[in-house]
Amino acid sequence: MGRPTDSKLLSAKRREKLFALISAVAVAIGIGRTEVEEVDRLNVVLGGNGGAPAGGRGTT
Repeated sequence: MGRPTDSKLLSAKRREKLFALISAVAVAIGIGRTEVEEVDRLNVVLGGNGGAPAGGRGTT
């Protein structure tokens, strides 16, 4: 299946298949949000990780 580098480039079908595979083995799943301005300010790599801490709050 190859390693995706940008989820926006995946088809809906492939994204759903990957979600099912990840969900089957994940301890927890979180959703984070990063504003466009933050991505521009920090760069796409750091900005993309910006939502991770917030998404992890409250997971078990």
